[in-house]
Amino acid sequence: MRKFFIFTILSSLFSLTLYAHGPTRQQVVESVVINAPVDKVWALVSDFSGLHKWHPAIQSTEMKGDDVRILTLAPDKKITEKLVKLDKEKMKLKYKITDMSVVETFEFAGSKVERTVLPVNTYTGFLSVVAEGTGSKVTWKGKFYRPYLLNPPTPEGMSDKDATTTISSVYKEGLDSLKMLLEGDGIKSTTPTAPAAPTPPVAPATTDTSKKTKVAFDPADSYSAHVKCEEGKKCKIDKFLLKGFRAFSQCQVCHGIDGNGSTIAPSLLEKLKKDITYDIFVDRVSNGFTGQMGVMPPWKANPNIMKKMENLYAYLKARSDGIIPAGRLKKFKH
Repeated sequence: MRKFFIFTILSSLFSLTLYAHGPTRQQVVESVVINAPVDKVWALVSDFSGLHKWHPAIQSTEMKGDDVRILTLAPDKKITEKLVKLDKEKMKLKYKITDMSVVETFEFAGSKVERTVLPVNTYTGFLSVVAEGTGSKVTWKGKFYRPYLLNPPTPEGMSDKDATTTISSVYKEGLDSLKMLLEGDGIKSTTPTAPAAPTPPVAPATTDTSKKTKVAFDPADSYSAHVKCEEGKKCKIDKFLLKGFRAFSQCQVCHGIDGNGSTIAPSLLEKLKKDITYDIFVDRVSNGFTGQMGVMPPWKANPNIMKKMENLYAYLKARSDGIIPAGRLKKFKH
């Protein structure tokens, strides 16, 4: 009986210890194979001052000395990172986040909570490049805690799942862009370009069927030609919508990783269903907008948004109409 009593007490204490335990460290790993030599890939990946050259979410990189960079996602959204180690022989890079902009401060469970640009705490990142056949394999890994370090429940958007999903999305979009850049499928521009005004659809040429005729963008039918759905299988998208998905990475910081809104920004999917036409969409993205939930900054100085305005609108419209789900989809070729 005495042994049973002691066992019960120890079990209870163990359970309380587990309950009182804080968040566990999370890890995300994403990789991409690129048809380019390792030296060429490593030259771009190892440039600590050049993340904006290949990641669509980064507007610019400002260096503070040789080992500290400030990444600008938007005028009021910055991330400061420190280079911890750069191994040129093994082609490995290690860095950590030392500071982030606070996008919102609110009350939760009787305490003030700060929401930062990324929903992570104590973040360390790793990038590596290795030979893969005749090409290269780039691996991006991160270790971190969720931003809310107390026991659950957690504030909206600050759970372990929110942290891992966001970082996974950041990695995938960066690696996809890196692949496109190095394989010559697309170059990340550094010169702002104004969006083209919407024009009426142009009928495909019929005199020469051997050549493809580019159809002008039609806001009223922005995505149907770029989605392919087979019965009983998930839909696939083409490169046009894939570019829109990548451009959305800069929107999800405020509007949520799925575009359904957050405590500081409305649902883009609901807005496109109701009162946002293409012309209004272009104006608000370019020039900014002050709404009931906050202020949206202007993106007219960001070429990665302005050059993909049609792609971004078509992607969000397809999401809004329930044609495609959130997240990265497989691509098909025309």
